[in-house]
Amino acid sequence: MFPLYRFRKYKPLGIAFVIFIFLFVGLVFLIKFRKTSHYKEIPAKLVVPSSDKVEVTFRIKKDCFVKVKTDGDLIFEGVLKKGMVESWEAKELEFWISDGSAVAVEVNGKLLPPLTRLSKPIKSLKIKKGSISVIK
Repeated sequence: MFPLYRFRKYKPLGIAFVIFIFLFVGLVFLIKFRKTSHYKEIPAKLVVPSSDKVEVTFRIKKDCFVKVKTDGDLIFEGVLKKGMVESWEAKELEFWISDGSAVAVEVNGKLLPPLTRLSKPIKSLKIKKGSISVIK
């Protein structure tokens, strides 16, 4: 049997190890269960309309399904094929896109940053004078 007095010099090391384990487990839980926001606000300085209406142009990089609402009314719903260029003009436009990486978006002639680099749907892309919001 080992005498206990030999292990007293390792007590601070044991306490440090236990603290390290608690911190590590806590960090893992924070990373795994954190809430992430899927809301992305694009700076309004990218949108400088000359009138009340906003012109939005889609340049399609690969086939995708798109719904377009203007002022609350559905005006287009369908598949846009690779290479197509479509434009809409209204005071307020809202889009649902099946694949956000398949579309390059221009607002009043200015190209927006990519909506997403992954093949994920865009639940809502709202564009009106002075503001653009994206919900993934």
